[in-house]
Amino acid sequence: MSTHHVSYNEKDLIFQVIEALNHLFLIDWLREYNREIDNGETQLQMIKNYIKEKNTITFTELEFDTDFCTVNDIIKNDFEQFREKYIVYEKENVESTTEKIDEGSNIPKEPDFSFIQDEHDRKMISRGYNKLFEIDGWDVLRNFKKEDNFKFSKDPKVIHIMKEIDSTYGHSGASLACLMRIFEYIAKEGFDKYREKYCK
Repeated sequence: MSTHHVSYNEKDLIFQVIEALNHLFLIDWLREYNREIDNGETQLQMIKNYIKEKNTITFTELEFDTDFCTVNDIIKNDFEQFREKYIVYEKENVESTTEKIDEGSNIPKEPDFSFIQDEHDRKMISRGYNKLFEIDGWDVLRNFKKEDNFKFSKDPKVIHIMKEIDSTYGHSGASLACLMRIFEYIAKEGFDKYREKYCK
């Protein structure tokens, strides 16, 4: 099936940026994003790669920067309205569970990450994923409250997990928090659902 390719349009690109933020679990990262502290190079490249892989629109760096700033302002200035309109990966009233990861859970020990086309992203996610098995971290993430913040967590178990995952690749604070949200989603929803969402 071929994908229709169109030229840059401001509305189209804004929605593509929003879709990428949802798909890559970067909403929380953007809410805390401060260009003066962290240029966000890794996350911005992930967003651009996602849009380019979908091959739905073309755009210049200036056009991307302009529309990314527009989305950034929307999220920071009226996040509740943004959440209501655009956030699709969050589930309301997610119940915590104390169940242990077992053979019946959908978190395979040796999954196929080939659906992640970008080599950088694939290595980053697969290494952190494998580390969670080494340190028995999946249950901690399964019980992590979605309204809490990984970056500023005081929970010693969470801090330990983040240090271990950071050692697998070398992250900025923002990229590590983004990766933790991905693993939180997998812990609660399962690997198959994450793959399905990524491949949409």
